[in-house]
Amino acid sequence: MPSPMKTTKDRRCELLVLLAWGLLLMLAWAVWLHRLDASDLTFDEAATYYVAYRPLLDILRYLQGAVREHPPVYYLLIRGWMTLTGSSEFSLRLFSLGAGLIALTLTGWLARLAAAFTLSHTSPTIRATLGLVPAALLVFTPGMAYYARDARMYTLGAAWTLLSAGLFLRDWLAPPSRTWPRRNAVASLVTVHGLMLFTHYYLLLPILVQPLTLLLARRFRSLLNWCAAHLLPAFAGLAWLWLSPGLQLTTAGLGANLALNLPTGFQLVHLLGKIICSPVVQLQFNLVYLLLTLISSGILLAAWRKWETGAWLALSLTAPLILAYLLPQSPTPRYLIFTLPFAALALA
Repeated sequence: MPSPMKTTKDRRCELLVLLAWGLLLMLAWAVWLHRLDASDLTFDEAATYYVAYRPLLDILRYLQGAVREHPPVYYLLIRGWMTLTGSSEFSLRLFSLGAGLIALTLTGWLARLAAAFTLSHTSPTIRATLGLVPAALLVFTPGMAYYARDARMYTLGAAWTLLSAGLFLRDWLAPPSRTWPRRNAVASLVTVHGLMLFTHYYLLLPILVQPLTLLLARRFRSLLNWCAAHLLPAFAGLAWLWLSPGLQLTTAGLGANLALNLPTGFQLVHLLGKIICSPVVQLQFNLVYLLLTLISSGILLAAWRKWETGAWLALSLTAPLILAYLLPQSPTPRYLIFTLPFAALALA
Protein backbone atom coordinates (compact mmCIF):
# COMPACT_ATOMS: atom_id res chain seq x y z
CA MET A 1 0.00 0.00 0.00
CA PRO A 2 1.43 3.41 -0.92
CA SER A 3 1.69 5.87 1.91
CA PRO A 4 -0.72 8.85 2.00
CA MET A 5 2.24 11.23 1.64
CA LYS A 6 3.41 9.46 -1.52
CA THR A 7 -0.09 9.43 -2.93
CA THR A 8 -0.44 13.16 -2.29
CA LYS A 9 2.92 13.77 -3.94
CA ASP A 10 1.93 11.74 -6.98
CA ARG A 11 -1.33 13.63 -7.30
CA ARG A 12 0.52 16.93 -7.05
CA CYS A 13 2.93 15.81 -9.79
CA GLU A 14 0.04 14.71 -12.00
CA LEU A 15 -1.58 18.11 -11.51
CA LEU A 16 1.66 19.86 -12.45
CA VAL A 17 1.97 17.71 -15.57
CA LEU A 18 -1.60 18.58 -16.58
CA LEU A 19 -0.86 22.25 -15.96
CA ALA A 20 2.29 22.02 -18.08
CA TRP A 21 0.28 20.40 -20.89
CA GLY A 22 -2.29 23.16 -20.71
CA LEU A 23 0.41 25.83 -20.92
CA LEU A 24 2.13 24.04 -23.81
CA LEU A 25 -1.09 23.74 -25.81
CA MET A 26 -1.94 27.40 -25.16
CA LEU A 27 1.57 28.36 -26.30
CA ALA A 28 1.16 26.31 -29.47
CA TRP A 29 -2.25 27.88 -30.03
CA ALA A 30 -0.79 31.39 -29.67
CA VAL A 31 2.27 30.76 -31.87
CA TRP A 32 0.40 28.97 -34.65
CA LEU A 33 -2.66 31.23 -34.58
CA HIS A 34 -0.70 34.49 -34.97
CA ARG A 35 -1.85 36.23 -38.19
CA LEU A 36 -3.40 33.02 -39.45
CA ASP A 37 -5.35 34.86 -42.17
CA ALA A 38 -2.62 37.35 -43.09
CA SER A 39 -2.24 35.92 -46.62
CA ASP A 40 -4.63 34.77 -49.30
CA LEU A 41 -5.17 31.08 -49.95
CA THR A 42 -2.35 29.39 -51.83
CA PHE A 43 -3.08 27.32 -54.94
CA ASP A 44 -3.29 24.09 -52.93
CA GLU A 45 -5.45 25.71 -50.25
CA ALA A 46 -7.77 27.07 -52.92
CA ALA A 47 -8.05 23.50 -54.22
CA THR A 48 -9.34 22.51 -50.77
CA TYR A 49 -12.20 24.99 -51.13
CA TYR A 50 -12.76 24.07 -54.78
CA VAL A 51 -13.34 20.42 -53.88
CA ALA A 52 -15.06 20.81 -50.51
CA TYR A 53 -17.67 23.48 -51.30
CA ARG A 54 -19.70 20.87 -53.24
CA PRO A 55 -22.45 18.63 -51.81
CA LEU A 56 -21.13 15.42 -50.27
CA LEU A 57 -21.98 13.10 -53.15
CA ASP A 58 -20.53 15.57 -55.66
CA ILE A 59 -17.27 15.57 -53.68
CA LEU A 60 -17.02 11.80 -54.10
CA ARG A 61 -17.89 11.96 -57.80
CA TYR A 62 -15.34 14.69 -58.43
CA LEU A 63 -12.55 12.85 -56.59
CA GLN A 64 -13.29 9.66 -58.51
CA GLY A 65 -12.71 11.43 -61.81
CA ALA A 66 -9.91 13.85 -60.87
CA VAL A 67 -6.28 13.03 -61.74
CA ARG A 68 -3.61 13.47 -59.04
CA GLU A 69 -6.19 14.25 -56.40
CA HIS A 70 -6.34 13.00 -52.81
CA PRO A 71 -8.93 10.67 -51.23
CA PRO A 72 -12.16 11.96 -49.64
CA VAL A 73 -11.90 11.80 -45.82
CA TYR A 74 -10.30 15.23 -45.37
CA TYR A 75 -12.59 16.89 -47.90
CA LEU A 76 -15.68 15.43 -46.25
CA LEU A 77 -14.52 16.60 -42.83
CA ILE A 78 -13.62 20.09 -44.04
CA ARG A 79 -16.99 20.25 -45.82
CA GLY A 80 -18.74 19.78 -42.48
CA TRP A 81 -16.36 22.28 -40.86
CA MET A 82 -17.17 24.88 -43.55
CA THR A 83 -20.88 24.40 -42.89
CA LEU A 84 -20.33 25.26 -39.22
CA THR A 85 -17.67 27.97 -39.40
CA GLY A 86 -17.63 29.38 -42.92
CA SER A 87 -15.05 29.23 -45.70
CA SER A 88 -12.70 32.13 -44.94
CA GLU A 89 -8.93 31.73 -44.95
CA PHE A 90 -9.00 31.79 -41.15
CA SER A 91 -11.67 29.11 -40.90
CA LEU A 92 -10.07 26.71 -43.39
CA ARG A 93 -6.67 26.99 -41.74
CA LEU A 94 -8.11 26.71 -38.23
CA PHE A 95 -9.17 23.13 -38.98
CA SER A 96 -5.56 22.19 -39.72
CA LEU A 97 -4.40 24.02 -36.60
CA GLY A 98 -6.82 22.02 -34.49
CA ALA A 99 -5.57 18.79 -36.04
CA GLY A 100 -2.03 19.94 -35.23
CA LEU A 101 -2.93 20.43 -31.57
CA ILE A 102 -4.42 16.94 -31.49
CA ALA A 103 -1.18 15.66 -33.04
CA LEU A 104 0.77 17.31 -30.20
CA THR A 105 -1.27 15.51 -27.53
CA LEU A 106 -0.97 12.22 -29.41
CA THR A 107 2.80 12.73 -29.55
CA GLY A 108 2.85 12.97 -25.77
CA TRP A 109 0.68 9.85 -25.50
CA LEU A 110 2.96 7.93 -27.87
CA ALA A 111 6.04 9.06 -25.94
CA ARG A 112 4.50 7.80 -22.68
CA LEU A 113 3.72 4.44 -24.29
CA ALA A 114 7.26 4.17 -25.64
CA ALA A 115 8.68 5.06 -22.23
CA ALA A 116 6.47 2.48 -20.52
CA PHE A 117 7.64 -0.18 -22.98
CA THR A 118 11.31 0.81 -22.89
CA LEU A 119 11.74 2.18 -19.34
CA SER A 120 9.39 -0.08 -17.42
CA HIS A 121 11.08 0.70 -14.08
CA THR A 122 10.26 4.43 -14.19
CA SER A 123 7.20 5.83 -12.44
CA PRO A 124 4.07 6.84 -14.40
CA THR A 125 4.64 10.46 -13.37
CA ILE A 126 8.11 10.51 -14.90
CA ARG A 127 6.81 8.88 -18.07
CA ALA A 128 4.04 11.50 -18.27
CA THR A 129 6.65 14.22 -17.89
CA LEU A 130 8.75 12.68 -20.65
CA GLY A 131 5.77 12.99 -22.99
CA LEU A 132 6.01 16.77 -22.77
CA VAL A 133 9.47 16.95 -24.32
CA PRO A 134 8.80 15.78 -27.92
CA ALA A 135 5.54 17.73 -28.00
CA ALA A 136 7.39 20.90 -26.95
CA LEU A 137 9.99 20.27 -29.66
CA LEU A 138 7.24 19.99 -32.28
CA VAL A 139 5.70 23.33 -31.31
CA PHE A 140 8.83 25.16 -32.47
CA THR A 141 9.70 22.94 -35.42
CA PRO A 142 9.28 25.14 -38.52
CA GLY A 143 7.84 22.32 -40.62
CA MET A 144 5.14 21.48 -38.08
CA ALA A 145 4.28 25.14 -37.49
CA TYR A 146 4.05 25.78 -41.24
CA TYR A 147 1.71 22.91 -42.06
CA ALA A 148 -0.41 23.46 -38.95
CA ARG A 149 -1.30 26.78 -40.62
CA ASP A 150 -1.96 25.26 -44.06
CA ALA A 151 -5.52 24.47 -45.17
CA ARG A 152 -4.64 20.96 -46.32
CA MET A 153 -4.79 17.45 -44.88
CA TYR A 154 -1.20 17.12 -43.67
CA THR A 155 -1.65 17.66 -39.92
CA LEU A 156 -4.73 15.45 -39.99
CA GLY A 157 -2.58 12.75 -41.59
CA ALA A 158 0.04 13.21 -38.87
CA ALA A 159 -2.65 12.81 -36.18
CA TRP A 160 -3.93 9.57 -37.77
CA THR A 161 -0.34 8.28 -38.01
CA LEU A 162 0.37 8.98 -34.35
CA LEU A 163 -2.87 7.31 -33.28
CA SER A 164 -1.98 4.28 -35.39
CA ALA A 165 1.55 4.13 -33.96
CA GLY A 166 0.27 4.33 -30.39
CA LEU A 167 -2.28 1.57 -30.91
CA PHE A 168 0.36 -0.60 -32.58
CA LEU A 169 2.90 -0.06 -29.81
CA ARG A 170 0.37 -0.63 -27.02
CA ASP A 171 -1.58 -3.58 -28.42
CA TRP A 172 0.80 -5.35 -30.81
CA LEU A 173 4.44 -4.72 -29.90
CA ALA A 174 4.42 -4.24 -26.12
CA PRO A 175 2.48 -7.41 -25.13
CA PRO A 176 4.38 -10.74 -24.92
CA SER A 177 5.14 -12.32 -28.28
CA ARG A 178 2.79 -15.26 -27.76
CA THR A 179 -0.17 -13.02 -26.94
CA TRP A 180 -2.83 -12.61 -29.61
CA PRO A 181 -4.11 -9.03 -30.03
CA ARG A 182 -7.59 -8.50 -28.63
CA ARG A 183 -10.52 -8.08 -30.99
CA ASN A 184 -11.05 -4.44 -30.07
CA ALA A 185 -7.32 -3.79 -30.63
CA VAL A 186 -7.55 -5.30 -34.12
CA ALA A 187 -10.73 -3.37 -34.93
CA SER A 188 -9.29 -0.07 -33.67
CA LEU A 189 -6.10 -0.36 -35.69
CA VAL A 190 -7.89 -1.42 -38.88
CA THR A 191 -10.36 1.47 -38.54
CA VAL A 192 -7.58 4.03 -38.12
CA HIS A 193 -5.71 2.59 -41.09
CA GLY A 194 -8.84 2.84 -43.21
CA LEU A 195 -9.09 6.53 -42.29
CA MET A 196 -5.41 7.01 -43.09
CA LEU A 197 -5.65 5.35 -46.48
CA PHE A 198 -8.64 7.52 -47.43
CA THR A 199 -7.06 10.74 -46.12
CA HIS A 200 -3.81 10.66 -48.13
CA TYR A 201 -2.32 7.89 -50.24
CA TYR A 202 1.18 8.49 -48.84
CA LEU A 203 -0.12 7.41 -45.43
CA LEU A 204 0.17 3.86 -46.72
CA LEU A 205 3.93 4.21 -46.03
CA PRO A 206 3.72 4.45 -42.20
CA ILE A 207 1.15 1.64 -42.27
CA LEU A 208 3.73 -0.61 -43.95
CA VAL A 209 6.17 0.08 -41.10
CA GLN A 210 4.10 -2.11 -38.78
CA PRO A 211 4.38 -5.46 -40.59
CA LEU A 212 8.07 -4.75 -41.16
CA THR A 213 8.51 -4.20 -37.41
CA LEU A 214 6.62 -7.39 -36.54
CA LEU A 215 8.72 -9.33 -39.04
CA LEU A 216 11.96 -7.93 -37.64
CA ALA A 217 10.80 -8.67 -34.08
CA ARG A 218 9.90 -12.24 -35.13
CA ARG A 219 6.30 -11.76 -34.00
CA PHE A 220 5.05 -14.15 -36.67
CA ARG A 221 1.67 -14.89 -35.08
CA SER A 222 0.95 -11.19 -34.68
CA LEU A 223 2.16 -10.57 -38.23
CA LEU A 224 -0.25 -13.18 -39.59
CA ASN A 225 -3.08 -11.63 -37.59
CA TRP A 226 -2.14 -8.13 -38.79
CA CYS A 227 -2.11 -9.19 -42.45
CA ALA A 228 -5.42 -11.05 -42.17
CA ALA A 229 -7.10 -8.12 -40.41
CA HIS A 230 -5.97 -5.68 -43.11
CA LEU A 231 -7.62 -7.55 -45.95
CA LEU A 232 -10.70 -5.37 -45.37
CA PRO A 233 -9.01 -1.96 -45.86
CA ALA A 234 -7.02 -3.46 -48.73
CA PHE A 235 -10.23 -4.49 -50.50
CA ALA A 236 -11.74 -1.08 -49.74
CA GLY A 237 -8.75 0.62 -51.34
CA LEU A 238 -8.95 -1.62 -54.40
CA ALA A 239 -12.68 -0.94 -54.70
CA TRP A 240 -12.02 2.81 -54.57
CA LEU A 241 -9.37 2.37 -57.27
CA TRP A 242 -11.81 0.38 -59.43
CA LEU A 243 -14.49 3.08 -59.05
CA SER A 244 -12.11 6.01 -59.69
CA PRO A 245 -10.99 6.61 -63.31
CA GLY A 246 -8.88 9.56 -62.18
CA LEU A 247 -6.97 7.44 -59.68
CA GLN A 248 -6.48 4.77 -62.33
CA LEU A 249 -4.86 7.36 -64.59
CA THR A 250 -2.74 8.62 -61.70
CA THR A 251 -1.42 5.14 -60.89
CA ALA A 252 -1.15 3.90 -64.48
CA GLY A 253 2.27 2.33 -65.03
CA LEU A 254 3.19 2.69 -61.37
CA GLY A 255 4.54 -0.86 -61.09
CA ALA A 256 6.60 -0.58 -64.25
CA ASN A 257 8.10 2.79 -63.26
CA LEU A 258 9.14 2.01 -59.69
CA ALA A 259 12.70 3.12 -59.10
CA LEU A 260 15.14 0.29 -58.43
CA ASN A 261 17.90 2.39 -56.86
CA LEU A 262 17.85 3.29 -53.18
CA PRO A 263 18.34 6.97 -52.30
CA THR A 264 21.76 8.23 -51.32
CA GLY A 265 22.51 9.41 -47.81
CA PHE A 266 22.59 13.03 -48.99
CA GLN A 267 19.16 12.68 -50.60
CA LEU A 268 17.67 11.41 -47.33
CA VAL A 269 19.36 14.19 -45.34
CA HIS A 270 18.10 16.82 -47.78
CA LEU A 271 14.55 15.44 -47.72
CA LEU A 272 14.39 15.24 -43.93
CA GLY A 273 15.90 18.72 -43.69
CA LYS A 274 13.18 20.13 -45.95
CA ILE A 275 10.51 18.39 -43.85
CA ILE A 276 11.94 19.87 -40.63
CA CYS A 277 12.64 23.37 -41.96
CA SER A 278 9.48 23.87 -44.09
CA PRO A 279 9.44 25.52 -47.54
CA VAL A 280 9.95 29.04 -46.13
CA VAL A 281 13.02 28.49 -43.92
CA GLN A 282 16.41 28.20 -45.60
CA LEU A 283 17.99 24.80 -45.16
CA GLN A 284 21.06 24.91 -42.89
CA PHE A 285 22.96 21.68 -43.44
CA ASN A 286 25.16 22.07 -40.36
CA LEU A 287 22.05 22.26 -38.17
CA VAL A 288 20.42 19.36 -40.03
CA TYR A 289 23.49 17.15 -39.56
CA LEU A 290 23.57 18.04 -35.85
CA LEU A 291 19.89 17.15 -35.47
CA LEU A 292 20.39 13.88 -37.35
CA THR A 293 23.30 12.99 -35.08
CA LEU A 294 21.16 13.57 -32.00
CA ILE A 295 18.19 11.71 -33.53
CA SER A 296 20.42 8.75 -34.41
CA SER A 297 21.80 8.76 -30.86
CA GLY A 298 18.25 8.70 -29.50
CA ILE A 299 17.36 5.71 -31.68
CA LEU A 300 20.51 3.86 -30.58
CA LEU A 301 19.75 4.63 -26.93
CA ALA A 302 16.22 3.31 -27.33
CA ALA A 303 17.57 0.17 -29.04
CA TRP A 304 20.08 -0.32 -26.22
CA ARG A 305 17.29 -0.24 -23.63
CA LYS A 306 14.77 -2.24 -25.72
CA TRP A 307 15.81 -3.27 -29.20
CA GLU A 308 12.21 -3.61 -30.44
CA THR A 309 11.59 0.04 -29.59
CA GLY A 310 14.73 1.14 -31.40
CA ALA A 311 13.83 -0.92 -34.48
CA TRP A 312 10.27 0.43 -34.54
CA LEU A 313 11.45 4.03 -34.11
CA ALA A 314 14.14 3.69 -36.78
CA LEU A 315 11.70 2.14 -39.26
CA SER A 316 9.01 4.74 -38.50
CA LEU A 317 11.44 7.52 -39.37
CA THR A 318 13.43 6.06 -42.26
CA ALA A 319 11.25 3.48 -44.04
CA PRO A 320 8.67 6.01 -45.35
CA LEU A 321 11.47 8.27 -46.65
CA ILE A 322 13.19 5.39 -48.43
CA LEU A 323 9.95 3.98 -49.85
CA ALA A 324 8.97 7.45 -51.10
CA TYR A 325 12.16 7.53 -53.22
CA LEU A 326 11.16 4.25 -54.88
CA LEU A 327 8.07 5.88 -56.39
CA PRO A 328 8.32 7.32 -59.91
CA GLN A 329 7.91 10.95 -58.76
CA SER A 330 10.41 12.74 -56.57
CA PRO A 331 9.35 12.76 -52.88
CA THR A 332 7.31 15.76 -51.80
CA PRO A 333 8.29 16.93 -48.28
CA ARG A 334 4.76 18.06 -47.36
CA TYR A 335 3.45 14.54 -47.98
CA LEU A 336 5.88 13.17 -45.38
CA ILE A 337 5.46 15.49 -42.40
CA PHE A 338 4.03 12.57 -40.43
CA THR A 339 7.68 11.62 -39.83
CA LEU A 340 8.27 14.78 -37.74
CA PRO A 341 6.81 13.43 -34.46
CA PHE A 342 9.06 10.36 -34.67
CA ALA A 343 12.08 12.59 -35.20
CA ALA A 344 11.02 14.63 -32.14
CA LEU A 345 10.52 11.42 -30.15
CA ALA A 346 14.03 10.18 -30.99
CA LEU A 347 15.51 13.63 -30.35
CA ALA A 348 13.78 13.84 -26.97
